[in-house]
Amino acid sequence: MDYAKALLHSGRHRDCLNVLERTNVLPYEGAWEGRDLYRQAHILSAALSFSNKKYKAAVVSAETAKLWPEHL
Repeated sequence: MDYAKALLHSGRHRDCLNVLERTNVLPYEGAWEGRDLYRQAHILSAALSFSNKKYKAAVVSAETAKLWPEHL
């Protein structure tokens, strides 16, 4: 999780998402960090796509940010 967070904060949101896709977070009470990183990375991806005038990709990333994958 710390590696994914470091990637996100260094502007490498695609790499962060790749790490999160391969990560299984063990459930515990209040487990929100994995989901929050996932959401933030997709929102940043959507913003970048929007600024590059890739509107369909921006919408897909924004919609994906709403999800909560089981492994997170």
